Amino acid sequence: MFAGGTIFGDVLPSWGNYIQPLIGFVNWAPVIPAYFLIGRYGRKSILTICSFLIAFSLVGSGISYNIAKGNGTKEATDAAALASFICIILYIIVFELSLGPLCWIYQTEIMTDKGLSIGVAINLILTVAASLLAPVLFQTFKGWNFIVCSGFSLLCAFFCLFMMKETKGLSEKEIAQLYSSVPLDADLLDQRDEE
Repeated sequence: MFAGGTIFGDVLPSWGNYIQPLIGFVNWAPVIPAYFLIGRYGRKSILTICSFLIAFSLVGSGISYNIAKGNGTKEATDAAALASFICIILYIIVFELSLGPLCWIYQTEIMTDKGLSIGVAINLILTVAASLLAPVLFQTFKGWNFIVCSGFSLLCAFFCLFMMKETKGLSEKEIAQLYSSVPLDADLLDQRDEE
């Protein structure tokens, strides 16, 4: 997102300055339906399914991007560039319906205030690092970056499938019990709720 114009400017030069505003709009629009999706379906199922979809869209984008940067005919490279951009748009839509908002919701449900603070700090540091490194990595490794990121998305999908516990519809006490290896004292939880 941060470097969309840089990444796609060379494979879609005729789109010029329209790439970044289009990415921004596509990034914003799914937030509204995400609100209703999160309320209706469970966090685990949304994150698992959407992580698989993200992985497939990133693989498609990486392969198409590498073809677009190749030495094929103009028609083939133009079609591949457009396919890569469409896969990235699909990635953004699915991300904003799932991992974008749900990670923050899930964190607030299962973590203590201190743990949440540490998680937010780590997220901000890694976001800044990624935004600074993205243009350099794309100039060096081209579409392979998308394919590597799809591997991380697959790991995320399997983590959600096998390790994550569903919190939709559970009370704070029930959520606290989910990740506890010992039974929690109900009086202690009541006292924590009162504070």
